[in-house]
Amino acid sequence: MKVAYLVNQYPKISHTFVRREIAAVVSEGIQVFRYSLRPSPETLVDPRDLAEALKTHVLLGESKMRIFAALVATAFGRPLRFCRALRATLRLARPSDRGVFRHLAYFVEACLLSRLLSRQAIRHVHAHFGTNSATVAMLTYELGSVSFSFTAHGPEEFDKAAQWSLVEKIEKAAFVVGVSHFGRS
Repeated sequence: MKVAYLVNQYPKISHTFVRREIAAVVSEGIQVFRYSLRPSPETLVDPRDLAEALKTHVLLGESKMRIFAALVATAFGRPLRFCRALRATLRLARPSDRGVFRHLAYFVEACLLSRLLSRQAIRHVHAHFGTNSATVAMLTYELGSVSFSFTAHGPEEFDKAAQWSLVEKIEKAAFVVGVSHFGRS
């Protein structure tokens, strides 16, 4: 079985828990592909983080041409799904304080991720945090290539639940993990 893990920035010094979770999933015989939306600005020193960095595909580390090619290929290869995901993008942008432009960037990232997952025959993506990584995972789902789930950590997701469209993400996700009883409620 294959699964993708998606985090806004990975590996990161403060994300040791994600690294440990991935190690536990791998120990169960599941092949994990690691994706990060953007590179971590931190200098990694832990050898385990350095090893994870070598295994992690950074979406915004791709050339602009490859990102654009993924957008065009998705538009022509799956036009109905493309329009559905674009509508979802605009719907998610309405309550957000991040605006339409940032959400369109999430949409483009989802087009790229969808193509990468398809090439690896990955059918499920798990995002950490209910913020932008879960947004990209949900838009990838809207493109029709995968199911998705996410872990909500808080407090940002809970303080700004409407702005992050948390209810819609929860409704569309295969499952959601809350890291605390408060988060679960």
